[in-house]
Amino acid sequence: MQDNTKIFTEGVRFSYQNKVVLEDINLSLPENNIIAVTGPSGTGKSTFLSIFNRLWEENGGGDCEGQVMVRFNEKMVNIYGTEIPVAQLRRLIGMVFQAPNPLPMTVFKNIAFPFILQGGMKKEEMAEKVEIMLRRVHLFDEVKDRLTSDARNLSGGQQQRLCIARTLISDPEIILLDEPTSSLDGKACEKIEELIRELRENCTLLLVSHYQDQVQRLADQVYELENRRLRRVS
Repeated sequence: MQDNTKIFTEGVRFSYQNKVVLEDINLSLPENNIIAVTGPSGTGKSTFLSIFNRLWEENGGGDCEGQVMVRFNEKMVNIYGTEIPVAQLRRLIGMVFQAPNPLPMTVFKNIAFPFILQGGMKKEEMAEKVEIMLRRVHLFDEVKDRLTSDARNLSGGQQQRLCIARTLISDPEIILLDEPTSSLDGKACEKIEELIRELRENCTLLLVSHYQDQVQRLADQVYELENRRLRRVS
């Protein structure tokens, strides 16, 4: 295992209701890279992502075997062991879904919600943090006059960037992206791709995409998932 390895898996096998979905997944993925996973629909690409934030456990009926290690604070951690609670894991490994999922509240509260739950933060400080996050995803100038409006009234591309900003609040080290541009038009897609490139400076990104041109533009490494196994193609 190299010093820059961020994610390491060995002998990972995932089954759902006794049906094998993934098997013999052996990976060593470097930090600050964009790793793309492609393959036919229905082969388990989204399931593959869920292994790393353990989101599959929410649905029940699944079983994951093998070793899944992630480097946090210069230490490789077994994410299925007792070293890291699931809630903390999901803060360190953020998730962006195929369809934007803004909370049913204002643009401002979509970003500020974690701070509100935490409590104790002054309004001025909260407003500053919200602006920082919106600027980080190049959204502030577009919504600065709409901060008190329902976030669900934003365009699809704006909603997706808002969701990415919400993910960034917890300062994740890994971001999982499940077809993040599939519901967007070309212009909105370009903005998301630009943002993904920028995020690579501070994060490792696992991107599921069926757009081969997008994969070629973004990915440092490309894997194909077929017949339950991952194969590196570039």
